[in-house]
Amino acid sequence: MLNPRSAILFAVILSLTTSCGSDDDDGTAAQQPYGDFTSAQYAAGANWLCHPLAARNYCYDDLSATVVYADGSTEIEPHVPATDPPIDCFYVYPTWSLDNAGNSDLNAAEAQEGFVVKNQAARLNTVCRVFAPVYRQVTIPALFDPSLMPDSALAQRDVIEAFKHYIANDNQGRGFVLIGHSQGAGRLRSLIQTEIEPDPFLRARMISAILLGNTIAVPDGADTGGDFDLFPPCRTPSQTGCIVSYVSYRSTAPAGAGDFFGNAGDGFESICTNPVGLADGPRTAQPYFPTEPTSFLAAGGPFRGPFADPESAPVITTPFYTMPDFIQLDCASSDDYEFLAVTILADPEDARADDIDGTLERILPGWGLHIVDANVAMGDLVDLVEQQAAAYGE
Repeated sequence: MLNPRSAILFAVILSLTTSCGSDDDDGTAAQQPYGDFTSAQYAAGANWLCHPLAARNYCYDDLSATVVYADGSTEIEPHVPATDPPIDCFYVYPTWSLDNAGNSDLNAAEAQEGFVVKNQAARLNTVCRVFAPVYRQVTIPALFDPSLMPDSALAQRDVIEAFKHYIANDNQGRGFVLIGHSQGAGRLRSLIQTEIEPDPFLRARMISAILLGNTIAVPDGADTGGDFDLFPPCRTPSQTGCIVSYVSYRSTAPAGAGDFFGNAGDGFESICTNPVGLADGPRTAQPYFPTEPTSFLAAGGPFRGPFADPESAPVITTPFYTMPDFIQLDCASSDDYEFLAVTILADPEDARADDIDGTLERILPGWGLHIVDANVAMGDLVDLVEQQAAAYGE
């Protein structure tokens, strides 16, 4: 028997498909659902972090990285955006605003929204055009002070409005990948439920949704019927129309009772897809970390960088660094939690640091490696989107 949300969704889909008899079964002949919709808030470039019209497109900042090897040697890895990528990426950033209010304003700050989009989405511009709206999100202060009266519905309306404007004015029928982290992943979960699942045009063009740092539920032993009725977890890199999701915790400190992420409740489990090729079993990741932290990340403790002895190490001149064969990822479960287990392959005898920066575990107990969910596998997420885009284009 269908649950109430599934029944409503089925009725909507049935009415859409029966009223458009000329549409292909996969929705590729359907018309985009928003007509000539234009958002006054998103028509110009001012309220976009990444957009062709943005006065400051953060996705085209310098993203070069220093590769740091175990013997301490380094080399520069340039980052070159694609000139004409075949697909789009629509990104919604996590809770990052320090505005002392329930909701942020629409003024992007380089040290806040600009920093996080470069860490979590900009690197994808080698495989897709990246669209990243500024939205009036629930702020960090509001998480700890309910008297600030955060308005979650306002934040969601902004994300939907930005997406509608993008589809109506910028998408031009292209396939797209959704990417979000934490609050951003939650906003996209709702957007998929209310906008994409009921519509054949949007369903056919959603290549995948990468929803990180948020518990995305499926029923025990099933792939659909939890948060989504039509989109299952991605199982292979050539699969499209599917969900990539994980929450990360150290393998030495696995998620368990009282932790914030990874427990979907009785009868459900939290999706965990290993971003390294969607593989089963442990795989070595391609991380990217910022060379300099924001004041927010620096508050979590020492920010040492990739070297065991920063004082005598070479100066890193790139905005990012990466360490090959340093992080291992594997999906795991414990105490009704499902999560991405992160193992640091530290060697006290080599030149590299024995841990990673920016985790904020000291000041955010129970959050695991939430702050660096995207960083620990950023290169792998780029590779995965590239493979999914190729499969979508076949």
